[in-house]
Amino acid sequence: MRPLKIVLAALALTLPACAQAGPAQVTPEAHAFHIGAFEAWSLRDLTNVVPNDNSVIGQGQTPAEVAAVLKAAGQPTDHITLSIDALLLKAGDHLVLIDTGMGPKAHGVLMQSLAKAGVTPDQVTDVLITHSHPDHIGGLLTADGASAFPKAVIRMTDTEWATVKADPQQAAFITAVGSQVQ
Repeated sequence: MRPLKIVLAALALTLPACAQAGPAQVTPEAHAFHIGAFEAWSLRDLTNVVPNDNSVIGQGQTPAEVAAVLKAAGQPTDHITLSIDALLLKAGDHLVLIDTGMGPKAHGVLMQSLAKAGVTPDQVTDVLITHSHPDHIGGLLTADGASAFPKAVIRMTDTEWATVKADPQQAAFITAVGSQVQ
């Protein structure tokens, strides 16, 4: 089995079936666990359903090849359901959020999931952004465009921040969180 088929098979086994395209109605979730001595929570933001058309999953493969993997895993073959989650870590006196999902403008429920973990946005001390795709930075803003984590330091690489700043469509985003970014 080719490596992509192995990854798709593993992914397909974890995908819930969903018959609609686009963001699905999502229930906020916060699942607690430990990573060594650290407390951690997996926080649900959004479930997104994408077509099986090589636009997101299976690039370089045909939709028929991806469909075969999905079918073998008992999943629908015309779409792929993706969960968008964030990770919260308690490290000493720091509450570190890793990525922020799509955010409220995309109907994300990260804030409600954070509340289920017993945490308010003002308690988050650090937000680590792995990369600047919308499903990782969208939750940095509230629905009205303000900083969602006003007391947090937002950390991302210089390259990712330069990419955001180079996009003219991100002007309001940069204004809202730019002073927090390191």
